[in-house]
Amino acid sequence: MAQRRLWECFVLLLSLLLVACGGDVPHQGDHSIVIGTTARLRTLDPADAYENLAGLLLFNLGDRLYTYDGKNLIPQLATALPEVSEDGLTYRIPLRRGVRFHDGTPFNAAAMAFSLERFMNSGGQPASLLAGRVKDLRAITDDLLEIRLKEPFVAFPHLLAFSGLCAVSPTAYRAATNRFLPTQFVGTGPYRLVQYSSDGVRLEPFADYWGAKPRNAGIRLQIFSSSANLYNAFRTGAVDVAIGALDPDQIRALKAEAATKHWRVVTGAGNAVTVLSINLRQPPWDQLAARQVLAASVNRQRLTERVFLGEAEPLYSLVPSLFPESEPVFRDRYGDGDSSRIEHWLQKTTFSAQQP
Repeated sequence: MAQRRLWECFVLLLSLLLVACGGDVPHQGDHSIVIGTTARLRTLDPADAYENLAGLLLFNLGDRLYTYDGKNLIPQLATALPEVSEDGLTYRIPLRRGVRFHDGTPFNAAAMAFSLERFMNSGGQPASLLAGRVKDLRAITDDLLEIRLKEPFVAFPHLLAFSGLCAVSPTAYRAATNRFLPTQFVGTGPYRLVQYSSDGVRLEPFADYWGAKPRNAGIRLQIFSSSANLYNAFRTGAVDVAIGALDPDQIRALKAEAATKHWRVVTGAGNAVTVLSINLRQPPWDQLAARQVLAASVNRQRLTERVFLGEAEPLYSLVPSLFPESEPVFRDRYGDGDSSRIEHWLQKTTFSAQQP
């Protein structure tokens, strides 16, 4: 059983308007936008960061060779899509000139090669995305990077858009050869990290950014210990934006007051999945038919309505429904708490009135 959670973001429009106009915001004097969340931040080292919150921050702090414009892959630190050899093993990627890291170090092909090698060889959680695929990489010139694969992989350019495959400053990271730097980040992105603590981070616009500059004075991300604390902080104006991890009843209450309180609700497809796990070695789950009975007994629609109060989407596949390849195979095979299907699978078990 699994439900894919919907993503909810609540924005306090009045505070954002005051920031844009340069007025005083009651809860702060630096005119930064304050974002509240209950997600945990373990590390900002791109070679070891594999959580959603870290990925969100790295997308704003760093640049990758490629990124997405909607559903389309577009160059970012690259200037064009790769030139691929006929055997599909060699990728040549032209790079931007005039880009600098947050510490002033020039960006070039050697720096990009260093960043990818560090990601691949540091042994971090996402290292396997490259390790095992890449045979070697080298800087042919300052603005031309060559990557050779061990075997063809047609999705390789899309892989290079992963948040952790951003460029990092060799000056800042070269000394840390065998260790991660969880509380710092020095990249080329539109924001630079100015403060890191256990309860949040602070970002400021990078004055020398090569691309479009941020249209705000900075971001303060505040991490709350519970959804109740985040809920109260948003209601009192202590944060401008509340993202994720609010309880369904809290979301419903905020939606009900949005029009009168001048709040804006932004809803989109989420990527959090709720999963029911069972021990296959423990009776009765060591029986395949027993697990099939359980699968047929789960009513995703009812869970969505009664537990998540409509703030979730039933998931009938291991492939999330936001991908076009997803098919509702669980629903087709097991239904949604259909008594006739439950009885069908129950007859294949060893259960009976005498042995329930």
